[in-house]
Amino acid sequence: MIKCPLCGYEYNEDQIQSVCQGCPLHGKCSLVKCPNCGYEVPRQSRLLKALRMLRRKRDESE
Repeated sequence: MIKCPLCGYEYNEDQIQSVCQGCPLHGKCSLVKCPNCGYEVPRQSRLLKALRMLRRKRDESE
């Protein structure tokens, strides 16, 4: 799950929207758009994503 820092909306990777469809860097930048408010944020790195998953699993087991 990704949480928007602006509106707090939580969404999955499959709900991510590209930021600029007409931009020449389309597909090459790491910005994604919140499906709720449209705020642009950098895509999560794989390392950060893995660490958050581990933390969630640890919290669930407690």
